[in-house]
Amino acid sequence: MLALRKKKKELADRKNIFVYAFWNLVNIIVTSIRFRDFEISGQENIPKNGPFLLVSNHCSRWDGLVVYRTLARPSNFMVSPNELRGMQGSVLVSMGAFPADPRYDLVGHSIEMFKRGQGVVVFPEGNTFYDGSTHTFKTGTAKIALASAKAGLDVPLLPAAIYYSPDGKTARICVGKAISLDEYVQSSESNPSTIWRALSDRMHREVCFLRAGLGALADRLAVLYSTCSRDWSKLAERQSALLVGACAVEQSSEELVTSNLSSGQVSDPISLEALPEPIAMQRDSQRKAS
Repeated sequence: MLALRKKKKELADRKNIFVYAFWNLVNIIVTSIRFRDFEISGQENIPKNGPFLLVSNHCSRWDGLVVYRTLARPSNFMVSPNELRGMQGSVLVSMGAFPADPRYDLVGHSIEMFKRGQGVVVFPEGNTFYDGSTHTFKTGTAKIALASAKAGLDVPLLPAAIYYSPDGKTARICVGKAISLDEYVQSSESNPSTIWRALSDRMHREVCFLRAGLGALADRLAVLYSTCSRDWSKLAERQSALLVGACAVEQSSEELVTSNLSSGQVSDPISLEALPEPIAMQRDSQRKAS
């Protein structure tokens, strides 16, 4: 006899517009004190009304508050269950947080929020990483995105990237344009696990591309090498080797990509010229010109 599959628990939405107004004001004050500069780009890509699914890298405990301020509208955040304990947990739940716990119906809860015209934010790395690299995305977000599309919901899938200056005084976030799900939805019926992985890798690459434009060297190289599964320890070694100088970076990277391409180690590489120039470098150029 087949064992009956245990029904997953349902999640409740405990936020409201009045609580949001309070915590949004508090968050603006706190982040303004914490960061000397708070830079947002691509905010026009966030719908003012209606649902959305936003994915971002996770490199600091401040990431959630940075996204919260950027969205400027009530939204839902999938967070680690460990963050939802005690007084902190009560506060986060009132701000829209819900646990990334497989015992709950995460896909169903997200779809319900989409039907209410609300956004959902996920950090698909599944943990906070402080090594400067954006790690491989887990497939849970892809499942949510494809399930919502199959349910007939028009939910933009937005990539976002967060980066902090070396001195920690500047927070930068960039929200990219929505990723089209058409090709993934059409192919997901025959081999869903493969498509979940493919869409997760696509989201990962989009976030790396955006973060490269904010000044993250490791993600800049990740886009150049364009591999789905990366050996991050080797990438860190390459990063250190390329810190010798800006000119050496571009020349050695171009040569390395060309070499790897000829040996079949790189698929669909992007040249350095195609990458966005980091914002910090743009500012330095403007100051020198003035």
